[in-house]
Amino acid sequence: MGIWAQSLERALPAITSFISEKSGIEIVRSGEAATDGKVIYLPKLPELELKESDVVQTVAYIYHECGHIKHSDFSLSGDTPLKKAITGILEDIRIESLEQRRMPAARRYFGHLIKQMIANGAASPPVSPCFIPPVESDSEARILQWYMMFKLRHDVLLQHEVKPVLEPTVKVAEVRLSAGMRVRLDALMYQVTNCESESEVFELADEIIKMIEEEKEKEAEKDSQNGNGSPPPEDSSKDGQSGASGESGDGKDPEKTASENSSGPGEPQSLDQLLAMPEEEIVQGIGQMLENAINQTAVEAMWSEGSTQMPNVYPMRLKQSPVNMMEVRASINAIRTKTLNWMSSASETDRAHARAGINLDFSRLHAVPFGGDIFVRECEGVDLNAAVSILIDRSGSMSSMIKHAAYAGMTTMLAYDVPGIATQVAVFPVYDGNDQGVGIIKRWHESPRDFSGRIAGLTTYGCTPMAEAMLWAATDLVRRKETLRIIIVVTDGYPDNLAAARNIVRRARADNIAVVGIGIGVDPSSVFDQRYSASITDINELSSVMVRLVKASMNEARSL
Repeated sequence: MGIWAQSLERALPAITSFISEKSGIEIVRSGEAATDGKVIYLPKLPELELKESDVVQTVAYIYHECGHIKHSDFSLSGDTPLKKAITGILEDIRIESLEQRRMPAARRYFGHLIKQMIANGAASPPVSPCFIPPVESDSEARILQWYMMFKLRHDVLLQHEVKPVLEPTVKVAEVRLSAGMRVRLDALMYQVTNCESESEVFELADEIIKMIEEEKEKEAEKDSQNGNGSPPPEDSSKDGQSGASGESGDGKDPEKTASENSSGPGEPQSLDQLLAMPEEEIVQGIGQMLENAINQTAVEAMWSEGSTQMPNVYPMRLKQSPVNMMEVRASINAIRTKTLNWMSSASETDRAHARAGINLDFSRLHAVPFGGDIFVRECEGVDLNAAVSILIDRSGSMSSMIKHAAYAGMTTMLAYDVPGIATQVAVFPVYDGNDQGVGIIKRWHESPRDFSGRIAGLTTYGCTPMAEAMLWAATDLVRRKETLRIIIVVTDGYPDNLAAARNIVRRARADNIAVVGIGIGVDPSSVFDQRYSASITDINELSSVMVRLVKASMNEARSL
């Protein structure tokens, strides 16, 4: 599997989190891609290692299903295959139009997707999901559906990438569907932009079906007036000729087969077949195509040693526990004071002397013979504000140290309860059945004072999915605008997958997110490196440790 090298911000976890946040629709990692009308489910994938085509398909699927969840009525269903086919196409166009207006990025992803689907269709053999234009031997039902789908995507959704398959589809439709029917179909199907609900889409579909029935009656009446009624079977089994001229009544070659006669434009027999189309002739909508493709990707996914899956977030049901504030107050004050002092100094402009530059310090000209520093350089300060994501390991191996871990996390949160610093506190693992995820104790916008008791009440259970928890935190932080973004992991330093944990640390730092580890009674440098690691056995050690780690993170942020 070819890997699409991308930053965390462009990787699937960050994109899905952004869409979920903006749409208010939950996206859950589960067994397979599906939608229940409320939640979008994705299969578990190595999301940082996907090919670009897989990322595009998954994001387009999410945008498409968000549109259905927000705007479709899942209780409605067509009562005939033709109605199901027409309403499916029209509703896809309506909801994608609304979604593209609300989320402009959706248009870009659909454009990339359509290019891929056309390329997949042109491959030999074709690769799913794909767009393949119909040919003249296809049924009227399939030609009608592709004609509607491609033309509406081009003209209504302005997805001009569909043009390579639209043009041959129109040519086939011109041969197989009468001009009058095409004109009336165009006039009706473009009204989808006026539909304000799916029930109105169903009404529009009824009008299109009624139009087809009227076209069939017109063609039957026209044939009857011209004496071109279909001959009975016993006549067609003879020489097939009519009159001395050796031609059929409509001037066509009598040696053509019955199927060829039935496939001409506007033939009533062809429209009969269209109206009575079977279920198997319904063309898959783009949502179903993508769902199948994503599930197939999950089946074929190759997991490397450093692969990590995005975890789900589950609610934490923690009881309030008493907190001895006297035990942590000194550490809180020390961390807060020193951190704020550094943040203040970091925002100031530093002046230094150098041997080269453009600004002379005339008071130092006496040092010229000795090669002294006679130029002035100014290093502009950085207006530092910070977002600090605190992750607390509550795995079973932390059972004897969970109080220290909880107090370390709580102390850090309270110390950073100052203007310019935002904090979020989460724990790992949290279980829902067999799925291990992350639990949020305090969100960014919430006041720390209300959550100290919950953190103090932490218990231990389960394994150590540290890589997954850090991926979730990094995905969350990469979208924030603060100058300094830090993940602080309070742990015993033994992740389930060391290679995966190191990989997430490396990827996060590449996106200017500092990742530091505080080991409770252990050295966590095997995950975080020596410069960004510290070990404590007592809460009173936290202030000096935390100050050193945050200072290292701040200095790195200033150098970028």
